[in-house]
Amino acid sequence: MCPLRLLPGLFLLALCGCSSGEPYPVPVRGTVSVDGKPLAEGKISFLTPGKVPEMLDIKDGQYTGKVNWGERRVEIAAYRPYRVPDDAPAHLRPLMAQGKENYLPRKYHRDSTLQAEVKASGDNEFNFELASE
Repeated sequence: MCPLRLLPGLFLLALCGCSSGEPYPVPVRGTVSVDGKPLAEGKISFLTPGKVPEMLDIKDGQYTGKVNWGERRVEIAAYRPYRVPDDAPAHLRPLMAQGKENYLPRKYHRDSTLQAEVKASGDNEFNFELASE
Protein backbone atom coordinates (compact mmCIF):
# COMPACT_ATOMS: atom_id res chain seq x y z
CA MET A 1 0.00 0.00 0.00
CA CYS A 2 1.27 3.47 -0.85
CA PRO A 3 2.34 5.42 2.30
CA LEU A 4 0.79 8.59 0.88
CA ARG A 5 -2.66 6.95 1.07
CA LEU A 6 -2.23 6.68 4.85
CA LEU A 7 -1.60 10.41 5.35
CA PRO A 8 -5.26 11.56 5.44
CA GLY A 9 -6.13 8.92 8.04
CA LEU A 10 -3.06 9.70 10.15
CA PHE A 11 -3.88 13.40 9.99
CA LEU A 12 -7.44 12.80 11.25
CA LEU A 13 -6.15 10.50 13.97
CA ALA A 14 -3.69 13.15 15.08
CA LEU A 15 -6.45 15.75 15.25
CA CYS A 16 -8.63 13.55 17.40
CA GLY A 17 -5.89 12.35 19.71
CA CYS A 18 -3.94 15.55 20.33
CA SER A 19 -6.21 17.28 22.79
CA SER A 20 -4.29 19.52 25.15
CA GLY A 21 -6.70 18.84 28.00
CA GLU A 22 -7.14 22.58 28.44
CA PRO A 23 -10.60 23.75 29.51
CA TYR A 24 -12.84 25.13 26.78
CA PRO A 25 -16.10 27.13 26.98
CA VAL A 26 -19.27 25.18 27.70
CA PRO A 27 -22.85 26.42 28.22
CA VAL A 28 -23.92 27.38 31.74
CA ARG A 29 -27.17 28.79 33.07
CA GLY A 30 -28.92 29.42 36.31
CA THR A 31 -30.77 31.74 38.61
CA VAL A 32 -29.80 34.23 41.29
CA SER A 33 -32.24 35.43 43.93
CA VAL A 34 -31.87 37.66 46.96
CA ASP A 35 -34.18 37.08 49.91
CA GLY A 36 -36.37 34.88 47.71
CA LYS A 37 -36.74 37.45 44.90
CA PRO A 38 -34.99 37.30 41.50
CA LEU A 39 -32.00 39.64 41.30
CA ALA A 40 -33.12 42.36 38.87
CA GLU A 41 -29.66 43.06 37.40
CA GLY A 42 -26.13 42.05 38.17
CA LYS A 43 -23.03 40.17 37.15
CA ILE A 44 -21.91 36.63 37.93
CA SER A 45 -18.22 35.81 37.61
CA PHE A 46 -16.65 32.37 37.34
CA LEU A 47 -13.06 32.63 38.55
CA THR A 48 -9.96 30.49 38.24
CA PRO A 49 -6.78 31.63 40.05
CA GLY A 50 -4.37 33.21 37.59
CA LYS A 51 -6.97 33.52 34.81
CA VAL A 52 -9.20 36.35 33.61
CA PRO A 53 -12.66 36.19 35.28
CA GLU A 54 -15.46 34.96 33.06
CA MET A 55 -18.43 37.30 33.59
CA LEU A 56 -22.06 36.88 32.58
CA ASP A 57 -24.96 39.30 32.91
CA ILE A 58 -27.83 38.55 35.29
CA LYS A 59 -31.21 39.89 34.19
CA ASP A 60 -34.49 39.23 36.00
CA GLY A 61 -32.75 36.60 38.13
CA GLN A 62 -31.44 34.57 35.18
CA TYR A 63 -28.07 34.18 33.50
CA THR A 64 -26.84 32.14 30.57
CA GLY A 65 -23.62 31.98 28.60
CA LYS A 66 -20.40 30.03 28.22
CA VAL A 67 -17.48 29.61 30.60
CA ASN A 68 -14.52 27.23 30.69
CA TRP A 69 -15.16 23.95 32.45
CA GLY A 70 -13.53 23.09 35.78
CA GLU A 71 -13.83 23.99 39.45
CA ARG A 72 -14.74 27.68 39.71
CA ARG A 73 -15.06 30.19 42.51
CA VAL A 74 -18.19 32.28 41.94
CA GLU A 75 -18.69 35.97 42.70
CA ILE A 76 -21.98 37.81 42.31
CA ALA A 77 -22.35 41.57 42.14
CA ALA A 78 -25.29 43.97 41.89
CA TYR A 79 -24.79 47.70 41.56
CA ARG A 80 -26.66 50.84 42.51
CA PRO A 81 -25.70 54.47 42.08
CA TYR A 82 -23.26 55.80 44.67
CA ARG A 83 -23.94 59.27 45.99
CA VAL A 84 -21.31 61.50 47.58
CA PRO A 85 -22.37 61.97 51.22
CA ASP A 86 -23.74 65.43 52.02
CA ASP A 87 -21.31 65.77 54.92
CA ALA A 88 -18.23 65.14 52.75
CA PRO A 89 -15.75 68.05 53.00
CA ALA A 90 -16.12 70.49 50.08
CA HIS A 91 -12.46 70.15 49.05
CA LEU A 92 -12.86 66.34 48.72
CA ARG A 93 -16.19 66.32 46.89
CA PRO A 94 -14.63 66.72 43.39
CA LEU A 95 -12.39 63.71 44.10
CA MET A 96 -15.35 61.55 45.10
CA ALA A 97 -16.81 60.88 41.66
CA GLN A 98 -20.39 59.75 41.40
CA GLY A 99 -20.33 56.10 40.48
CA LYS A 100 -21.74 52.71 41.38
CA GLU A 101 -21.40 50.51 44.42
CA ASN A 102 -21.96 46.80 44.88
CA TYR A 103 -24.77 46.53 47.41
CA LEU A 104 -24.56 42.77 48.01
CA PRO A 105 -22.72 41.55 51.13
CA ARG A 106 -18.98 40.90 50.61
CA LYS A 107 -19.54 37.20 51.28
CA TYR A 108 -20.98 36.97 47.75
CA HIS A 109 -18.20 38.82 45.93
CA ARG A 110 -14.84 39.80 47.43
CA ASP A 111 -15.02 37.20 50.26
CA SER A 112 -17.09 34.66 48.31
CA THR A 113 -16.96 30.97 49.12
CA LEU A 114 -19.52 30.14 46.41
CA GLN A 115 -18.35 27.33 44.12
CA ALA A 116 -19.42 25.73 40.84
CA GLU A 117 -18.06 22.54 39.31
CA VAL A 118 -18.54 23.28 35.61
CA LYS A 119 -18.57 19.99 33.70
CA ALA A 120 -17.05 19.53 30.24
CA SER A 121 -20.35 18.03 29.11
CA GLY A 122 -23.84 17.64 30.48
CA ASP A 123 -26.06 19.98 32.45
CA ASN A 124 -24.35 23.00 33.99
CA GLU A 125 -27.13 24.74 35.89
CA PHE A 126 -26.12 26.68 39.00
CA ASN A 127 -28.74 28.40 41.14
CA PHE A 128 -27.79 30.77 43.95
CA GLU A 129 -30.06 31.93 46.77
CA LEU A 130 -28.51 34.94 48.53
CA ALA A 131 -29.51 36.83 51.66
CA SER A 132 -29.19 40.61 51.92
CA GLU A 133 -27.74 40.31 55.44
